[in-house]
Amino acid sequence: MKSENIETYLSDASNYTGKAEGVYSPNNLSQLQDIIIKCAIENTPVTCQGARTGLTGSGVPDLGVVISSENLNKISFDGKTKKVNCASGVIHRDLDMFLGNKGRFFPPNPTETFSTIGGNIGTNASGSRTYKYGAMRNWVSALSIVLPNGEILRLNRRDASQKSKNGQIILRSGARASYKINVSDIGMPKLKHAAGYFLREEMHAIDLFIGAEGTLGFIYETELDTLALPSEVIGLIIFFDEKNAMLDFVESLQKGKSNECPDPRLIEYFGENALGILRDFYPQIPKNSVGAIWTEEEVGKGDDLDEILERWMELISEHSGLKDETWTALDEKEHRFFAEFRHKLPEEVYENLANSSMQKIGTDAAVPRDKFRDYYRWLYKKLNEMNMPYLVFGHIGNSHLHANVFSENDEQMRRAKEFYSELITQTIGLGGTVSAEHGIGKIKKEYLLEMFGEESVEIMKKIKLIFDPENIFGRGNLF
Repeated sequence: MKSENIETYLSDASNYTGKAEGVYSPNNLSQLQDIIIKCAIENTPVTCQGARTGLTGSGVPDLGVVISSENLNKISFDGKTKKVNCASGVIHRDLDMFLGNKGRFFPPNPTETFSTIGGNIGTNASGSRTYKYGAMRNWVSALSIVLPNGEILRLNRRDASQKSKNGQIILRSGARASYKINVSDIGMPKLKHAAGYFLREEMHAIDLFIGAEGTLGFIYETELDTLALPSEVIGLIIFFDEKNAMLDFVESLQKGKSNECPDPRLIEYFGENALGILRDFYPQIPKNSVGAIWTEEEVGKGDDLDEILERWMELISEHSGLKDETWTALDEKEHRFFAEFRHKLPEEVYENLANSSMQKIGTDAAVPRDKFRDYYRWLYKKLNEMNMPYLVFGHIGNSHLHANVFSENDEQMRRAKEFYSELITQTIGLGGTVSAEHGIGKIKKEYLLEMFGEESVEIMKKIKLIFDPENIFGRGNLF
């Protein structure tokens, strides 16, 4: 147990700061169980922690101890099933490299490459390729979890006995006979969503623990599905000289179903202000562009690369007067350049914040696809009315944008928070989610309550107490 120099473990990427009595970093399952049993006996609050890349404070302790997954980093690959087994502390970047050497890849592609797999599962993380492949939930096939009493719970999607029946899930683990969970449909939105427990009448128990933000137990190990690397990938960054035409372009991609249409695996957005920041580093960005879309399409064996590119260029020419300014990536070097371009924006935002007195409010809301255009207009109207620095980027293919508002004083911060509250109300009114990928943690609890209401949140609380009757795990997260 680390009792000195624990400051590193007391904050995350949101700058949320907490306190703790100490930090445990177990090296194996046996040590992890011993630590959790000790905490249970002593009624010591436990915060599960990965790489502290989260944006909601869920991995930051308010009291008690931290159990860090940093030493739990074993990884193996099953050549027959093509599944990968990861301990919870495996870094996402290391997983990508490991799989790449085997000709495979992990489709969800969470944006933060230094995040841990356990943290990704704990928040149901997602990334750019979520447009085609969905979030972490879709690719987790098994979990090993150490419950708050120290028992090991093993969940596997192939185990039909762990599915709900007549609105109830019954799980068996260790010495305890069973855990009975009553599940009901709480009205989760049918879109990219990472807020609160996954609850539907027809569900597998594994989904309850994905996105639970460390409140139900410690994720020790997981089995993940993988896919074969595509033969080639076409990357495009497309600039637009008119916003409505850009939205028309995105809708054309979303509606495309035939073999004659492009088949993107990601559709990412850079707003005009975001391009303004990036232009300092990439002066080749067209000066009259009001937005840009980054997209990729996988090319299979036997597919005609030139024919696919021609389809893209035809569609681009229908929606943008800047077709000839389109950037194309076909080889590894060009794709690396695109990735650097994408990551340069958040890097600059965080560096500017670190070197100034400014503070940032960032949104993580998503709305149904048929409501997105209304939401987009409302969002920009509100941002422009505030007359404060802002930028917008994100996963437009999933109707999920990150709006960042920067304040320089208390009055501006008050207005930024007021804007955020209005955005949450607008999002819920459109049938959206208050968090599409970052989770709730300790920072957004009031918005979880606003979204689901007291009755549904009480259902979640009762489920937590089934596994954690003393409420020692993830205290302060979600509720």
